[in-house]
Amino acid sequence: MSPLIRRLLAAAPRAWREDAPFRYAAIGFVIAAILWLGGLGLGGGSRPPATAPVVNSSDPLAPGAAPSASDPDTAPLTPGQSLDNVTVAPAPDAPTDRFGRPAAAPPPK
Repeated sequence: MSPLIRRLLAAAPRAWREDAPFRYAAIGFVIAAILWLGGLGLGGGSRPPATAPVVNSSDPLAPGAAPSASDPDTAPLTPGQSLDNVTVAPAPDAPTDRFGRPAAAPPPK
């Protein structure tokens, strides 16, 4: 064995007793080695594959459902289309405050 390695191994017990960063680093190394050797590391591939949500295309309000091109109110926007005639309004059944303005969303808890 190399004299340098012998000196490092001889100094390890004293460093363990007197040097807290060395002690915590050694503990972290042992835990990481156990996880790595045990196959518990990140990306083990044991998770099931993610699946995409199923969208019912017959529901016109379903997220991801394609709007009808014949209805100008729900026709999709195209790149370069002018937004001059577009108006944004709250939904007809949206709650309003006592002045008729759209009610603010409740604060998150």
